[in-house]
Amino acid sequence: MRESAELQISPTHLQRLSDRIGAEWVEVRDEDIEKFRRAEQGCMYKERPSGTTAVMHDVGRWQARAEGSNRGVSEPS
Repeated sequence: MRESAELQISPTHLQRLSDRIGAEWVEVRDEDIEKFRRAEQGCMYKERPSGTTAVMHDVGRWQARAEGSNRGVSEPS
């Protein structure tokens, strides 16, 4: 942290911040799960998306399939 952000912070303080932020994210996740279970979770998009999309971490590669094409990547970027 000292080198990349030019910020001095102790490991203990960093751990406390990580714990607190992690707990906040767990709370948000749990609330979203409960809303989903009660069918209160609304759509997060204005229009229904077309096609299928998957988002995965894979070393920055992106694979695309042209609509109506067979299996495999047909329009690599």
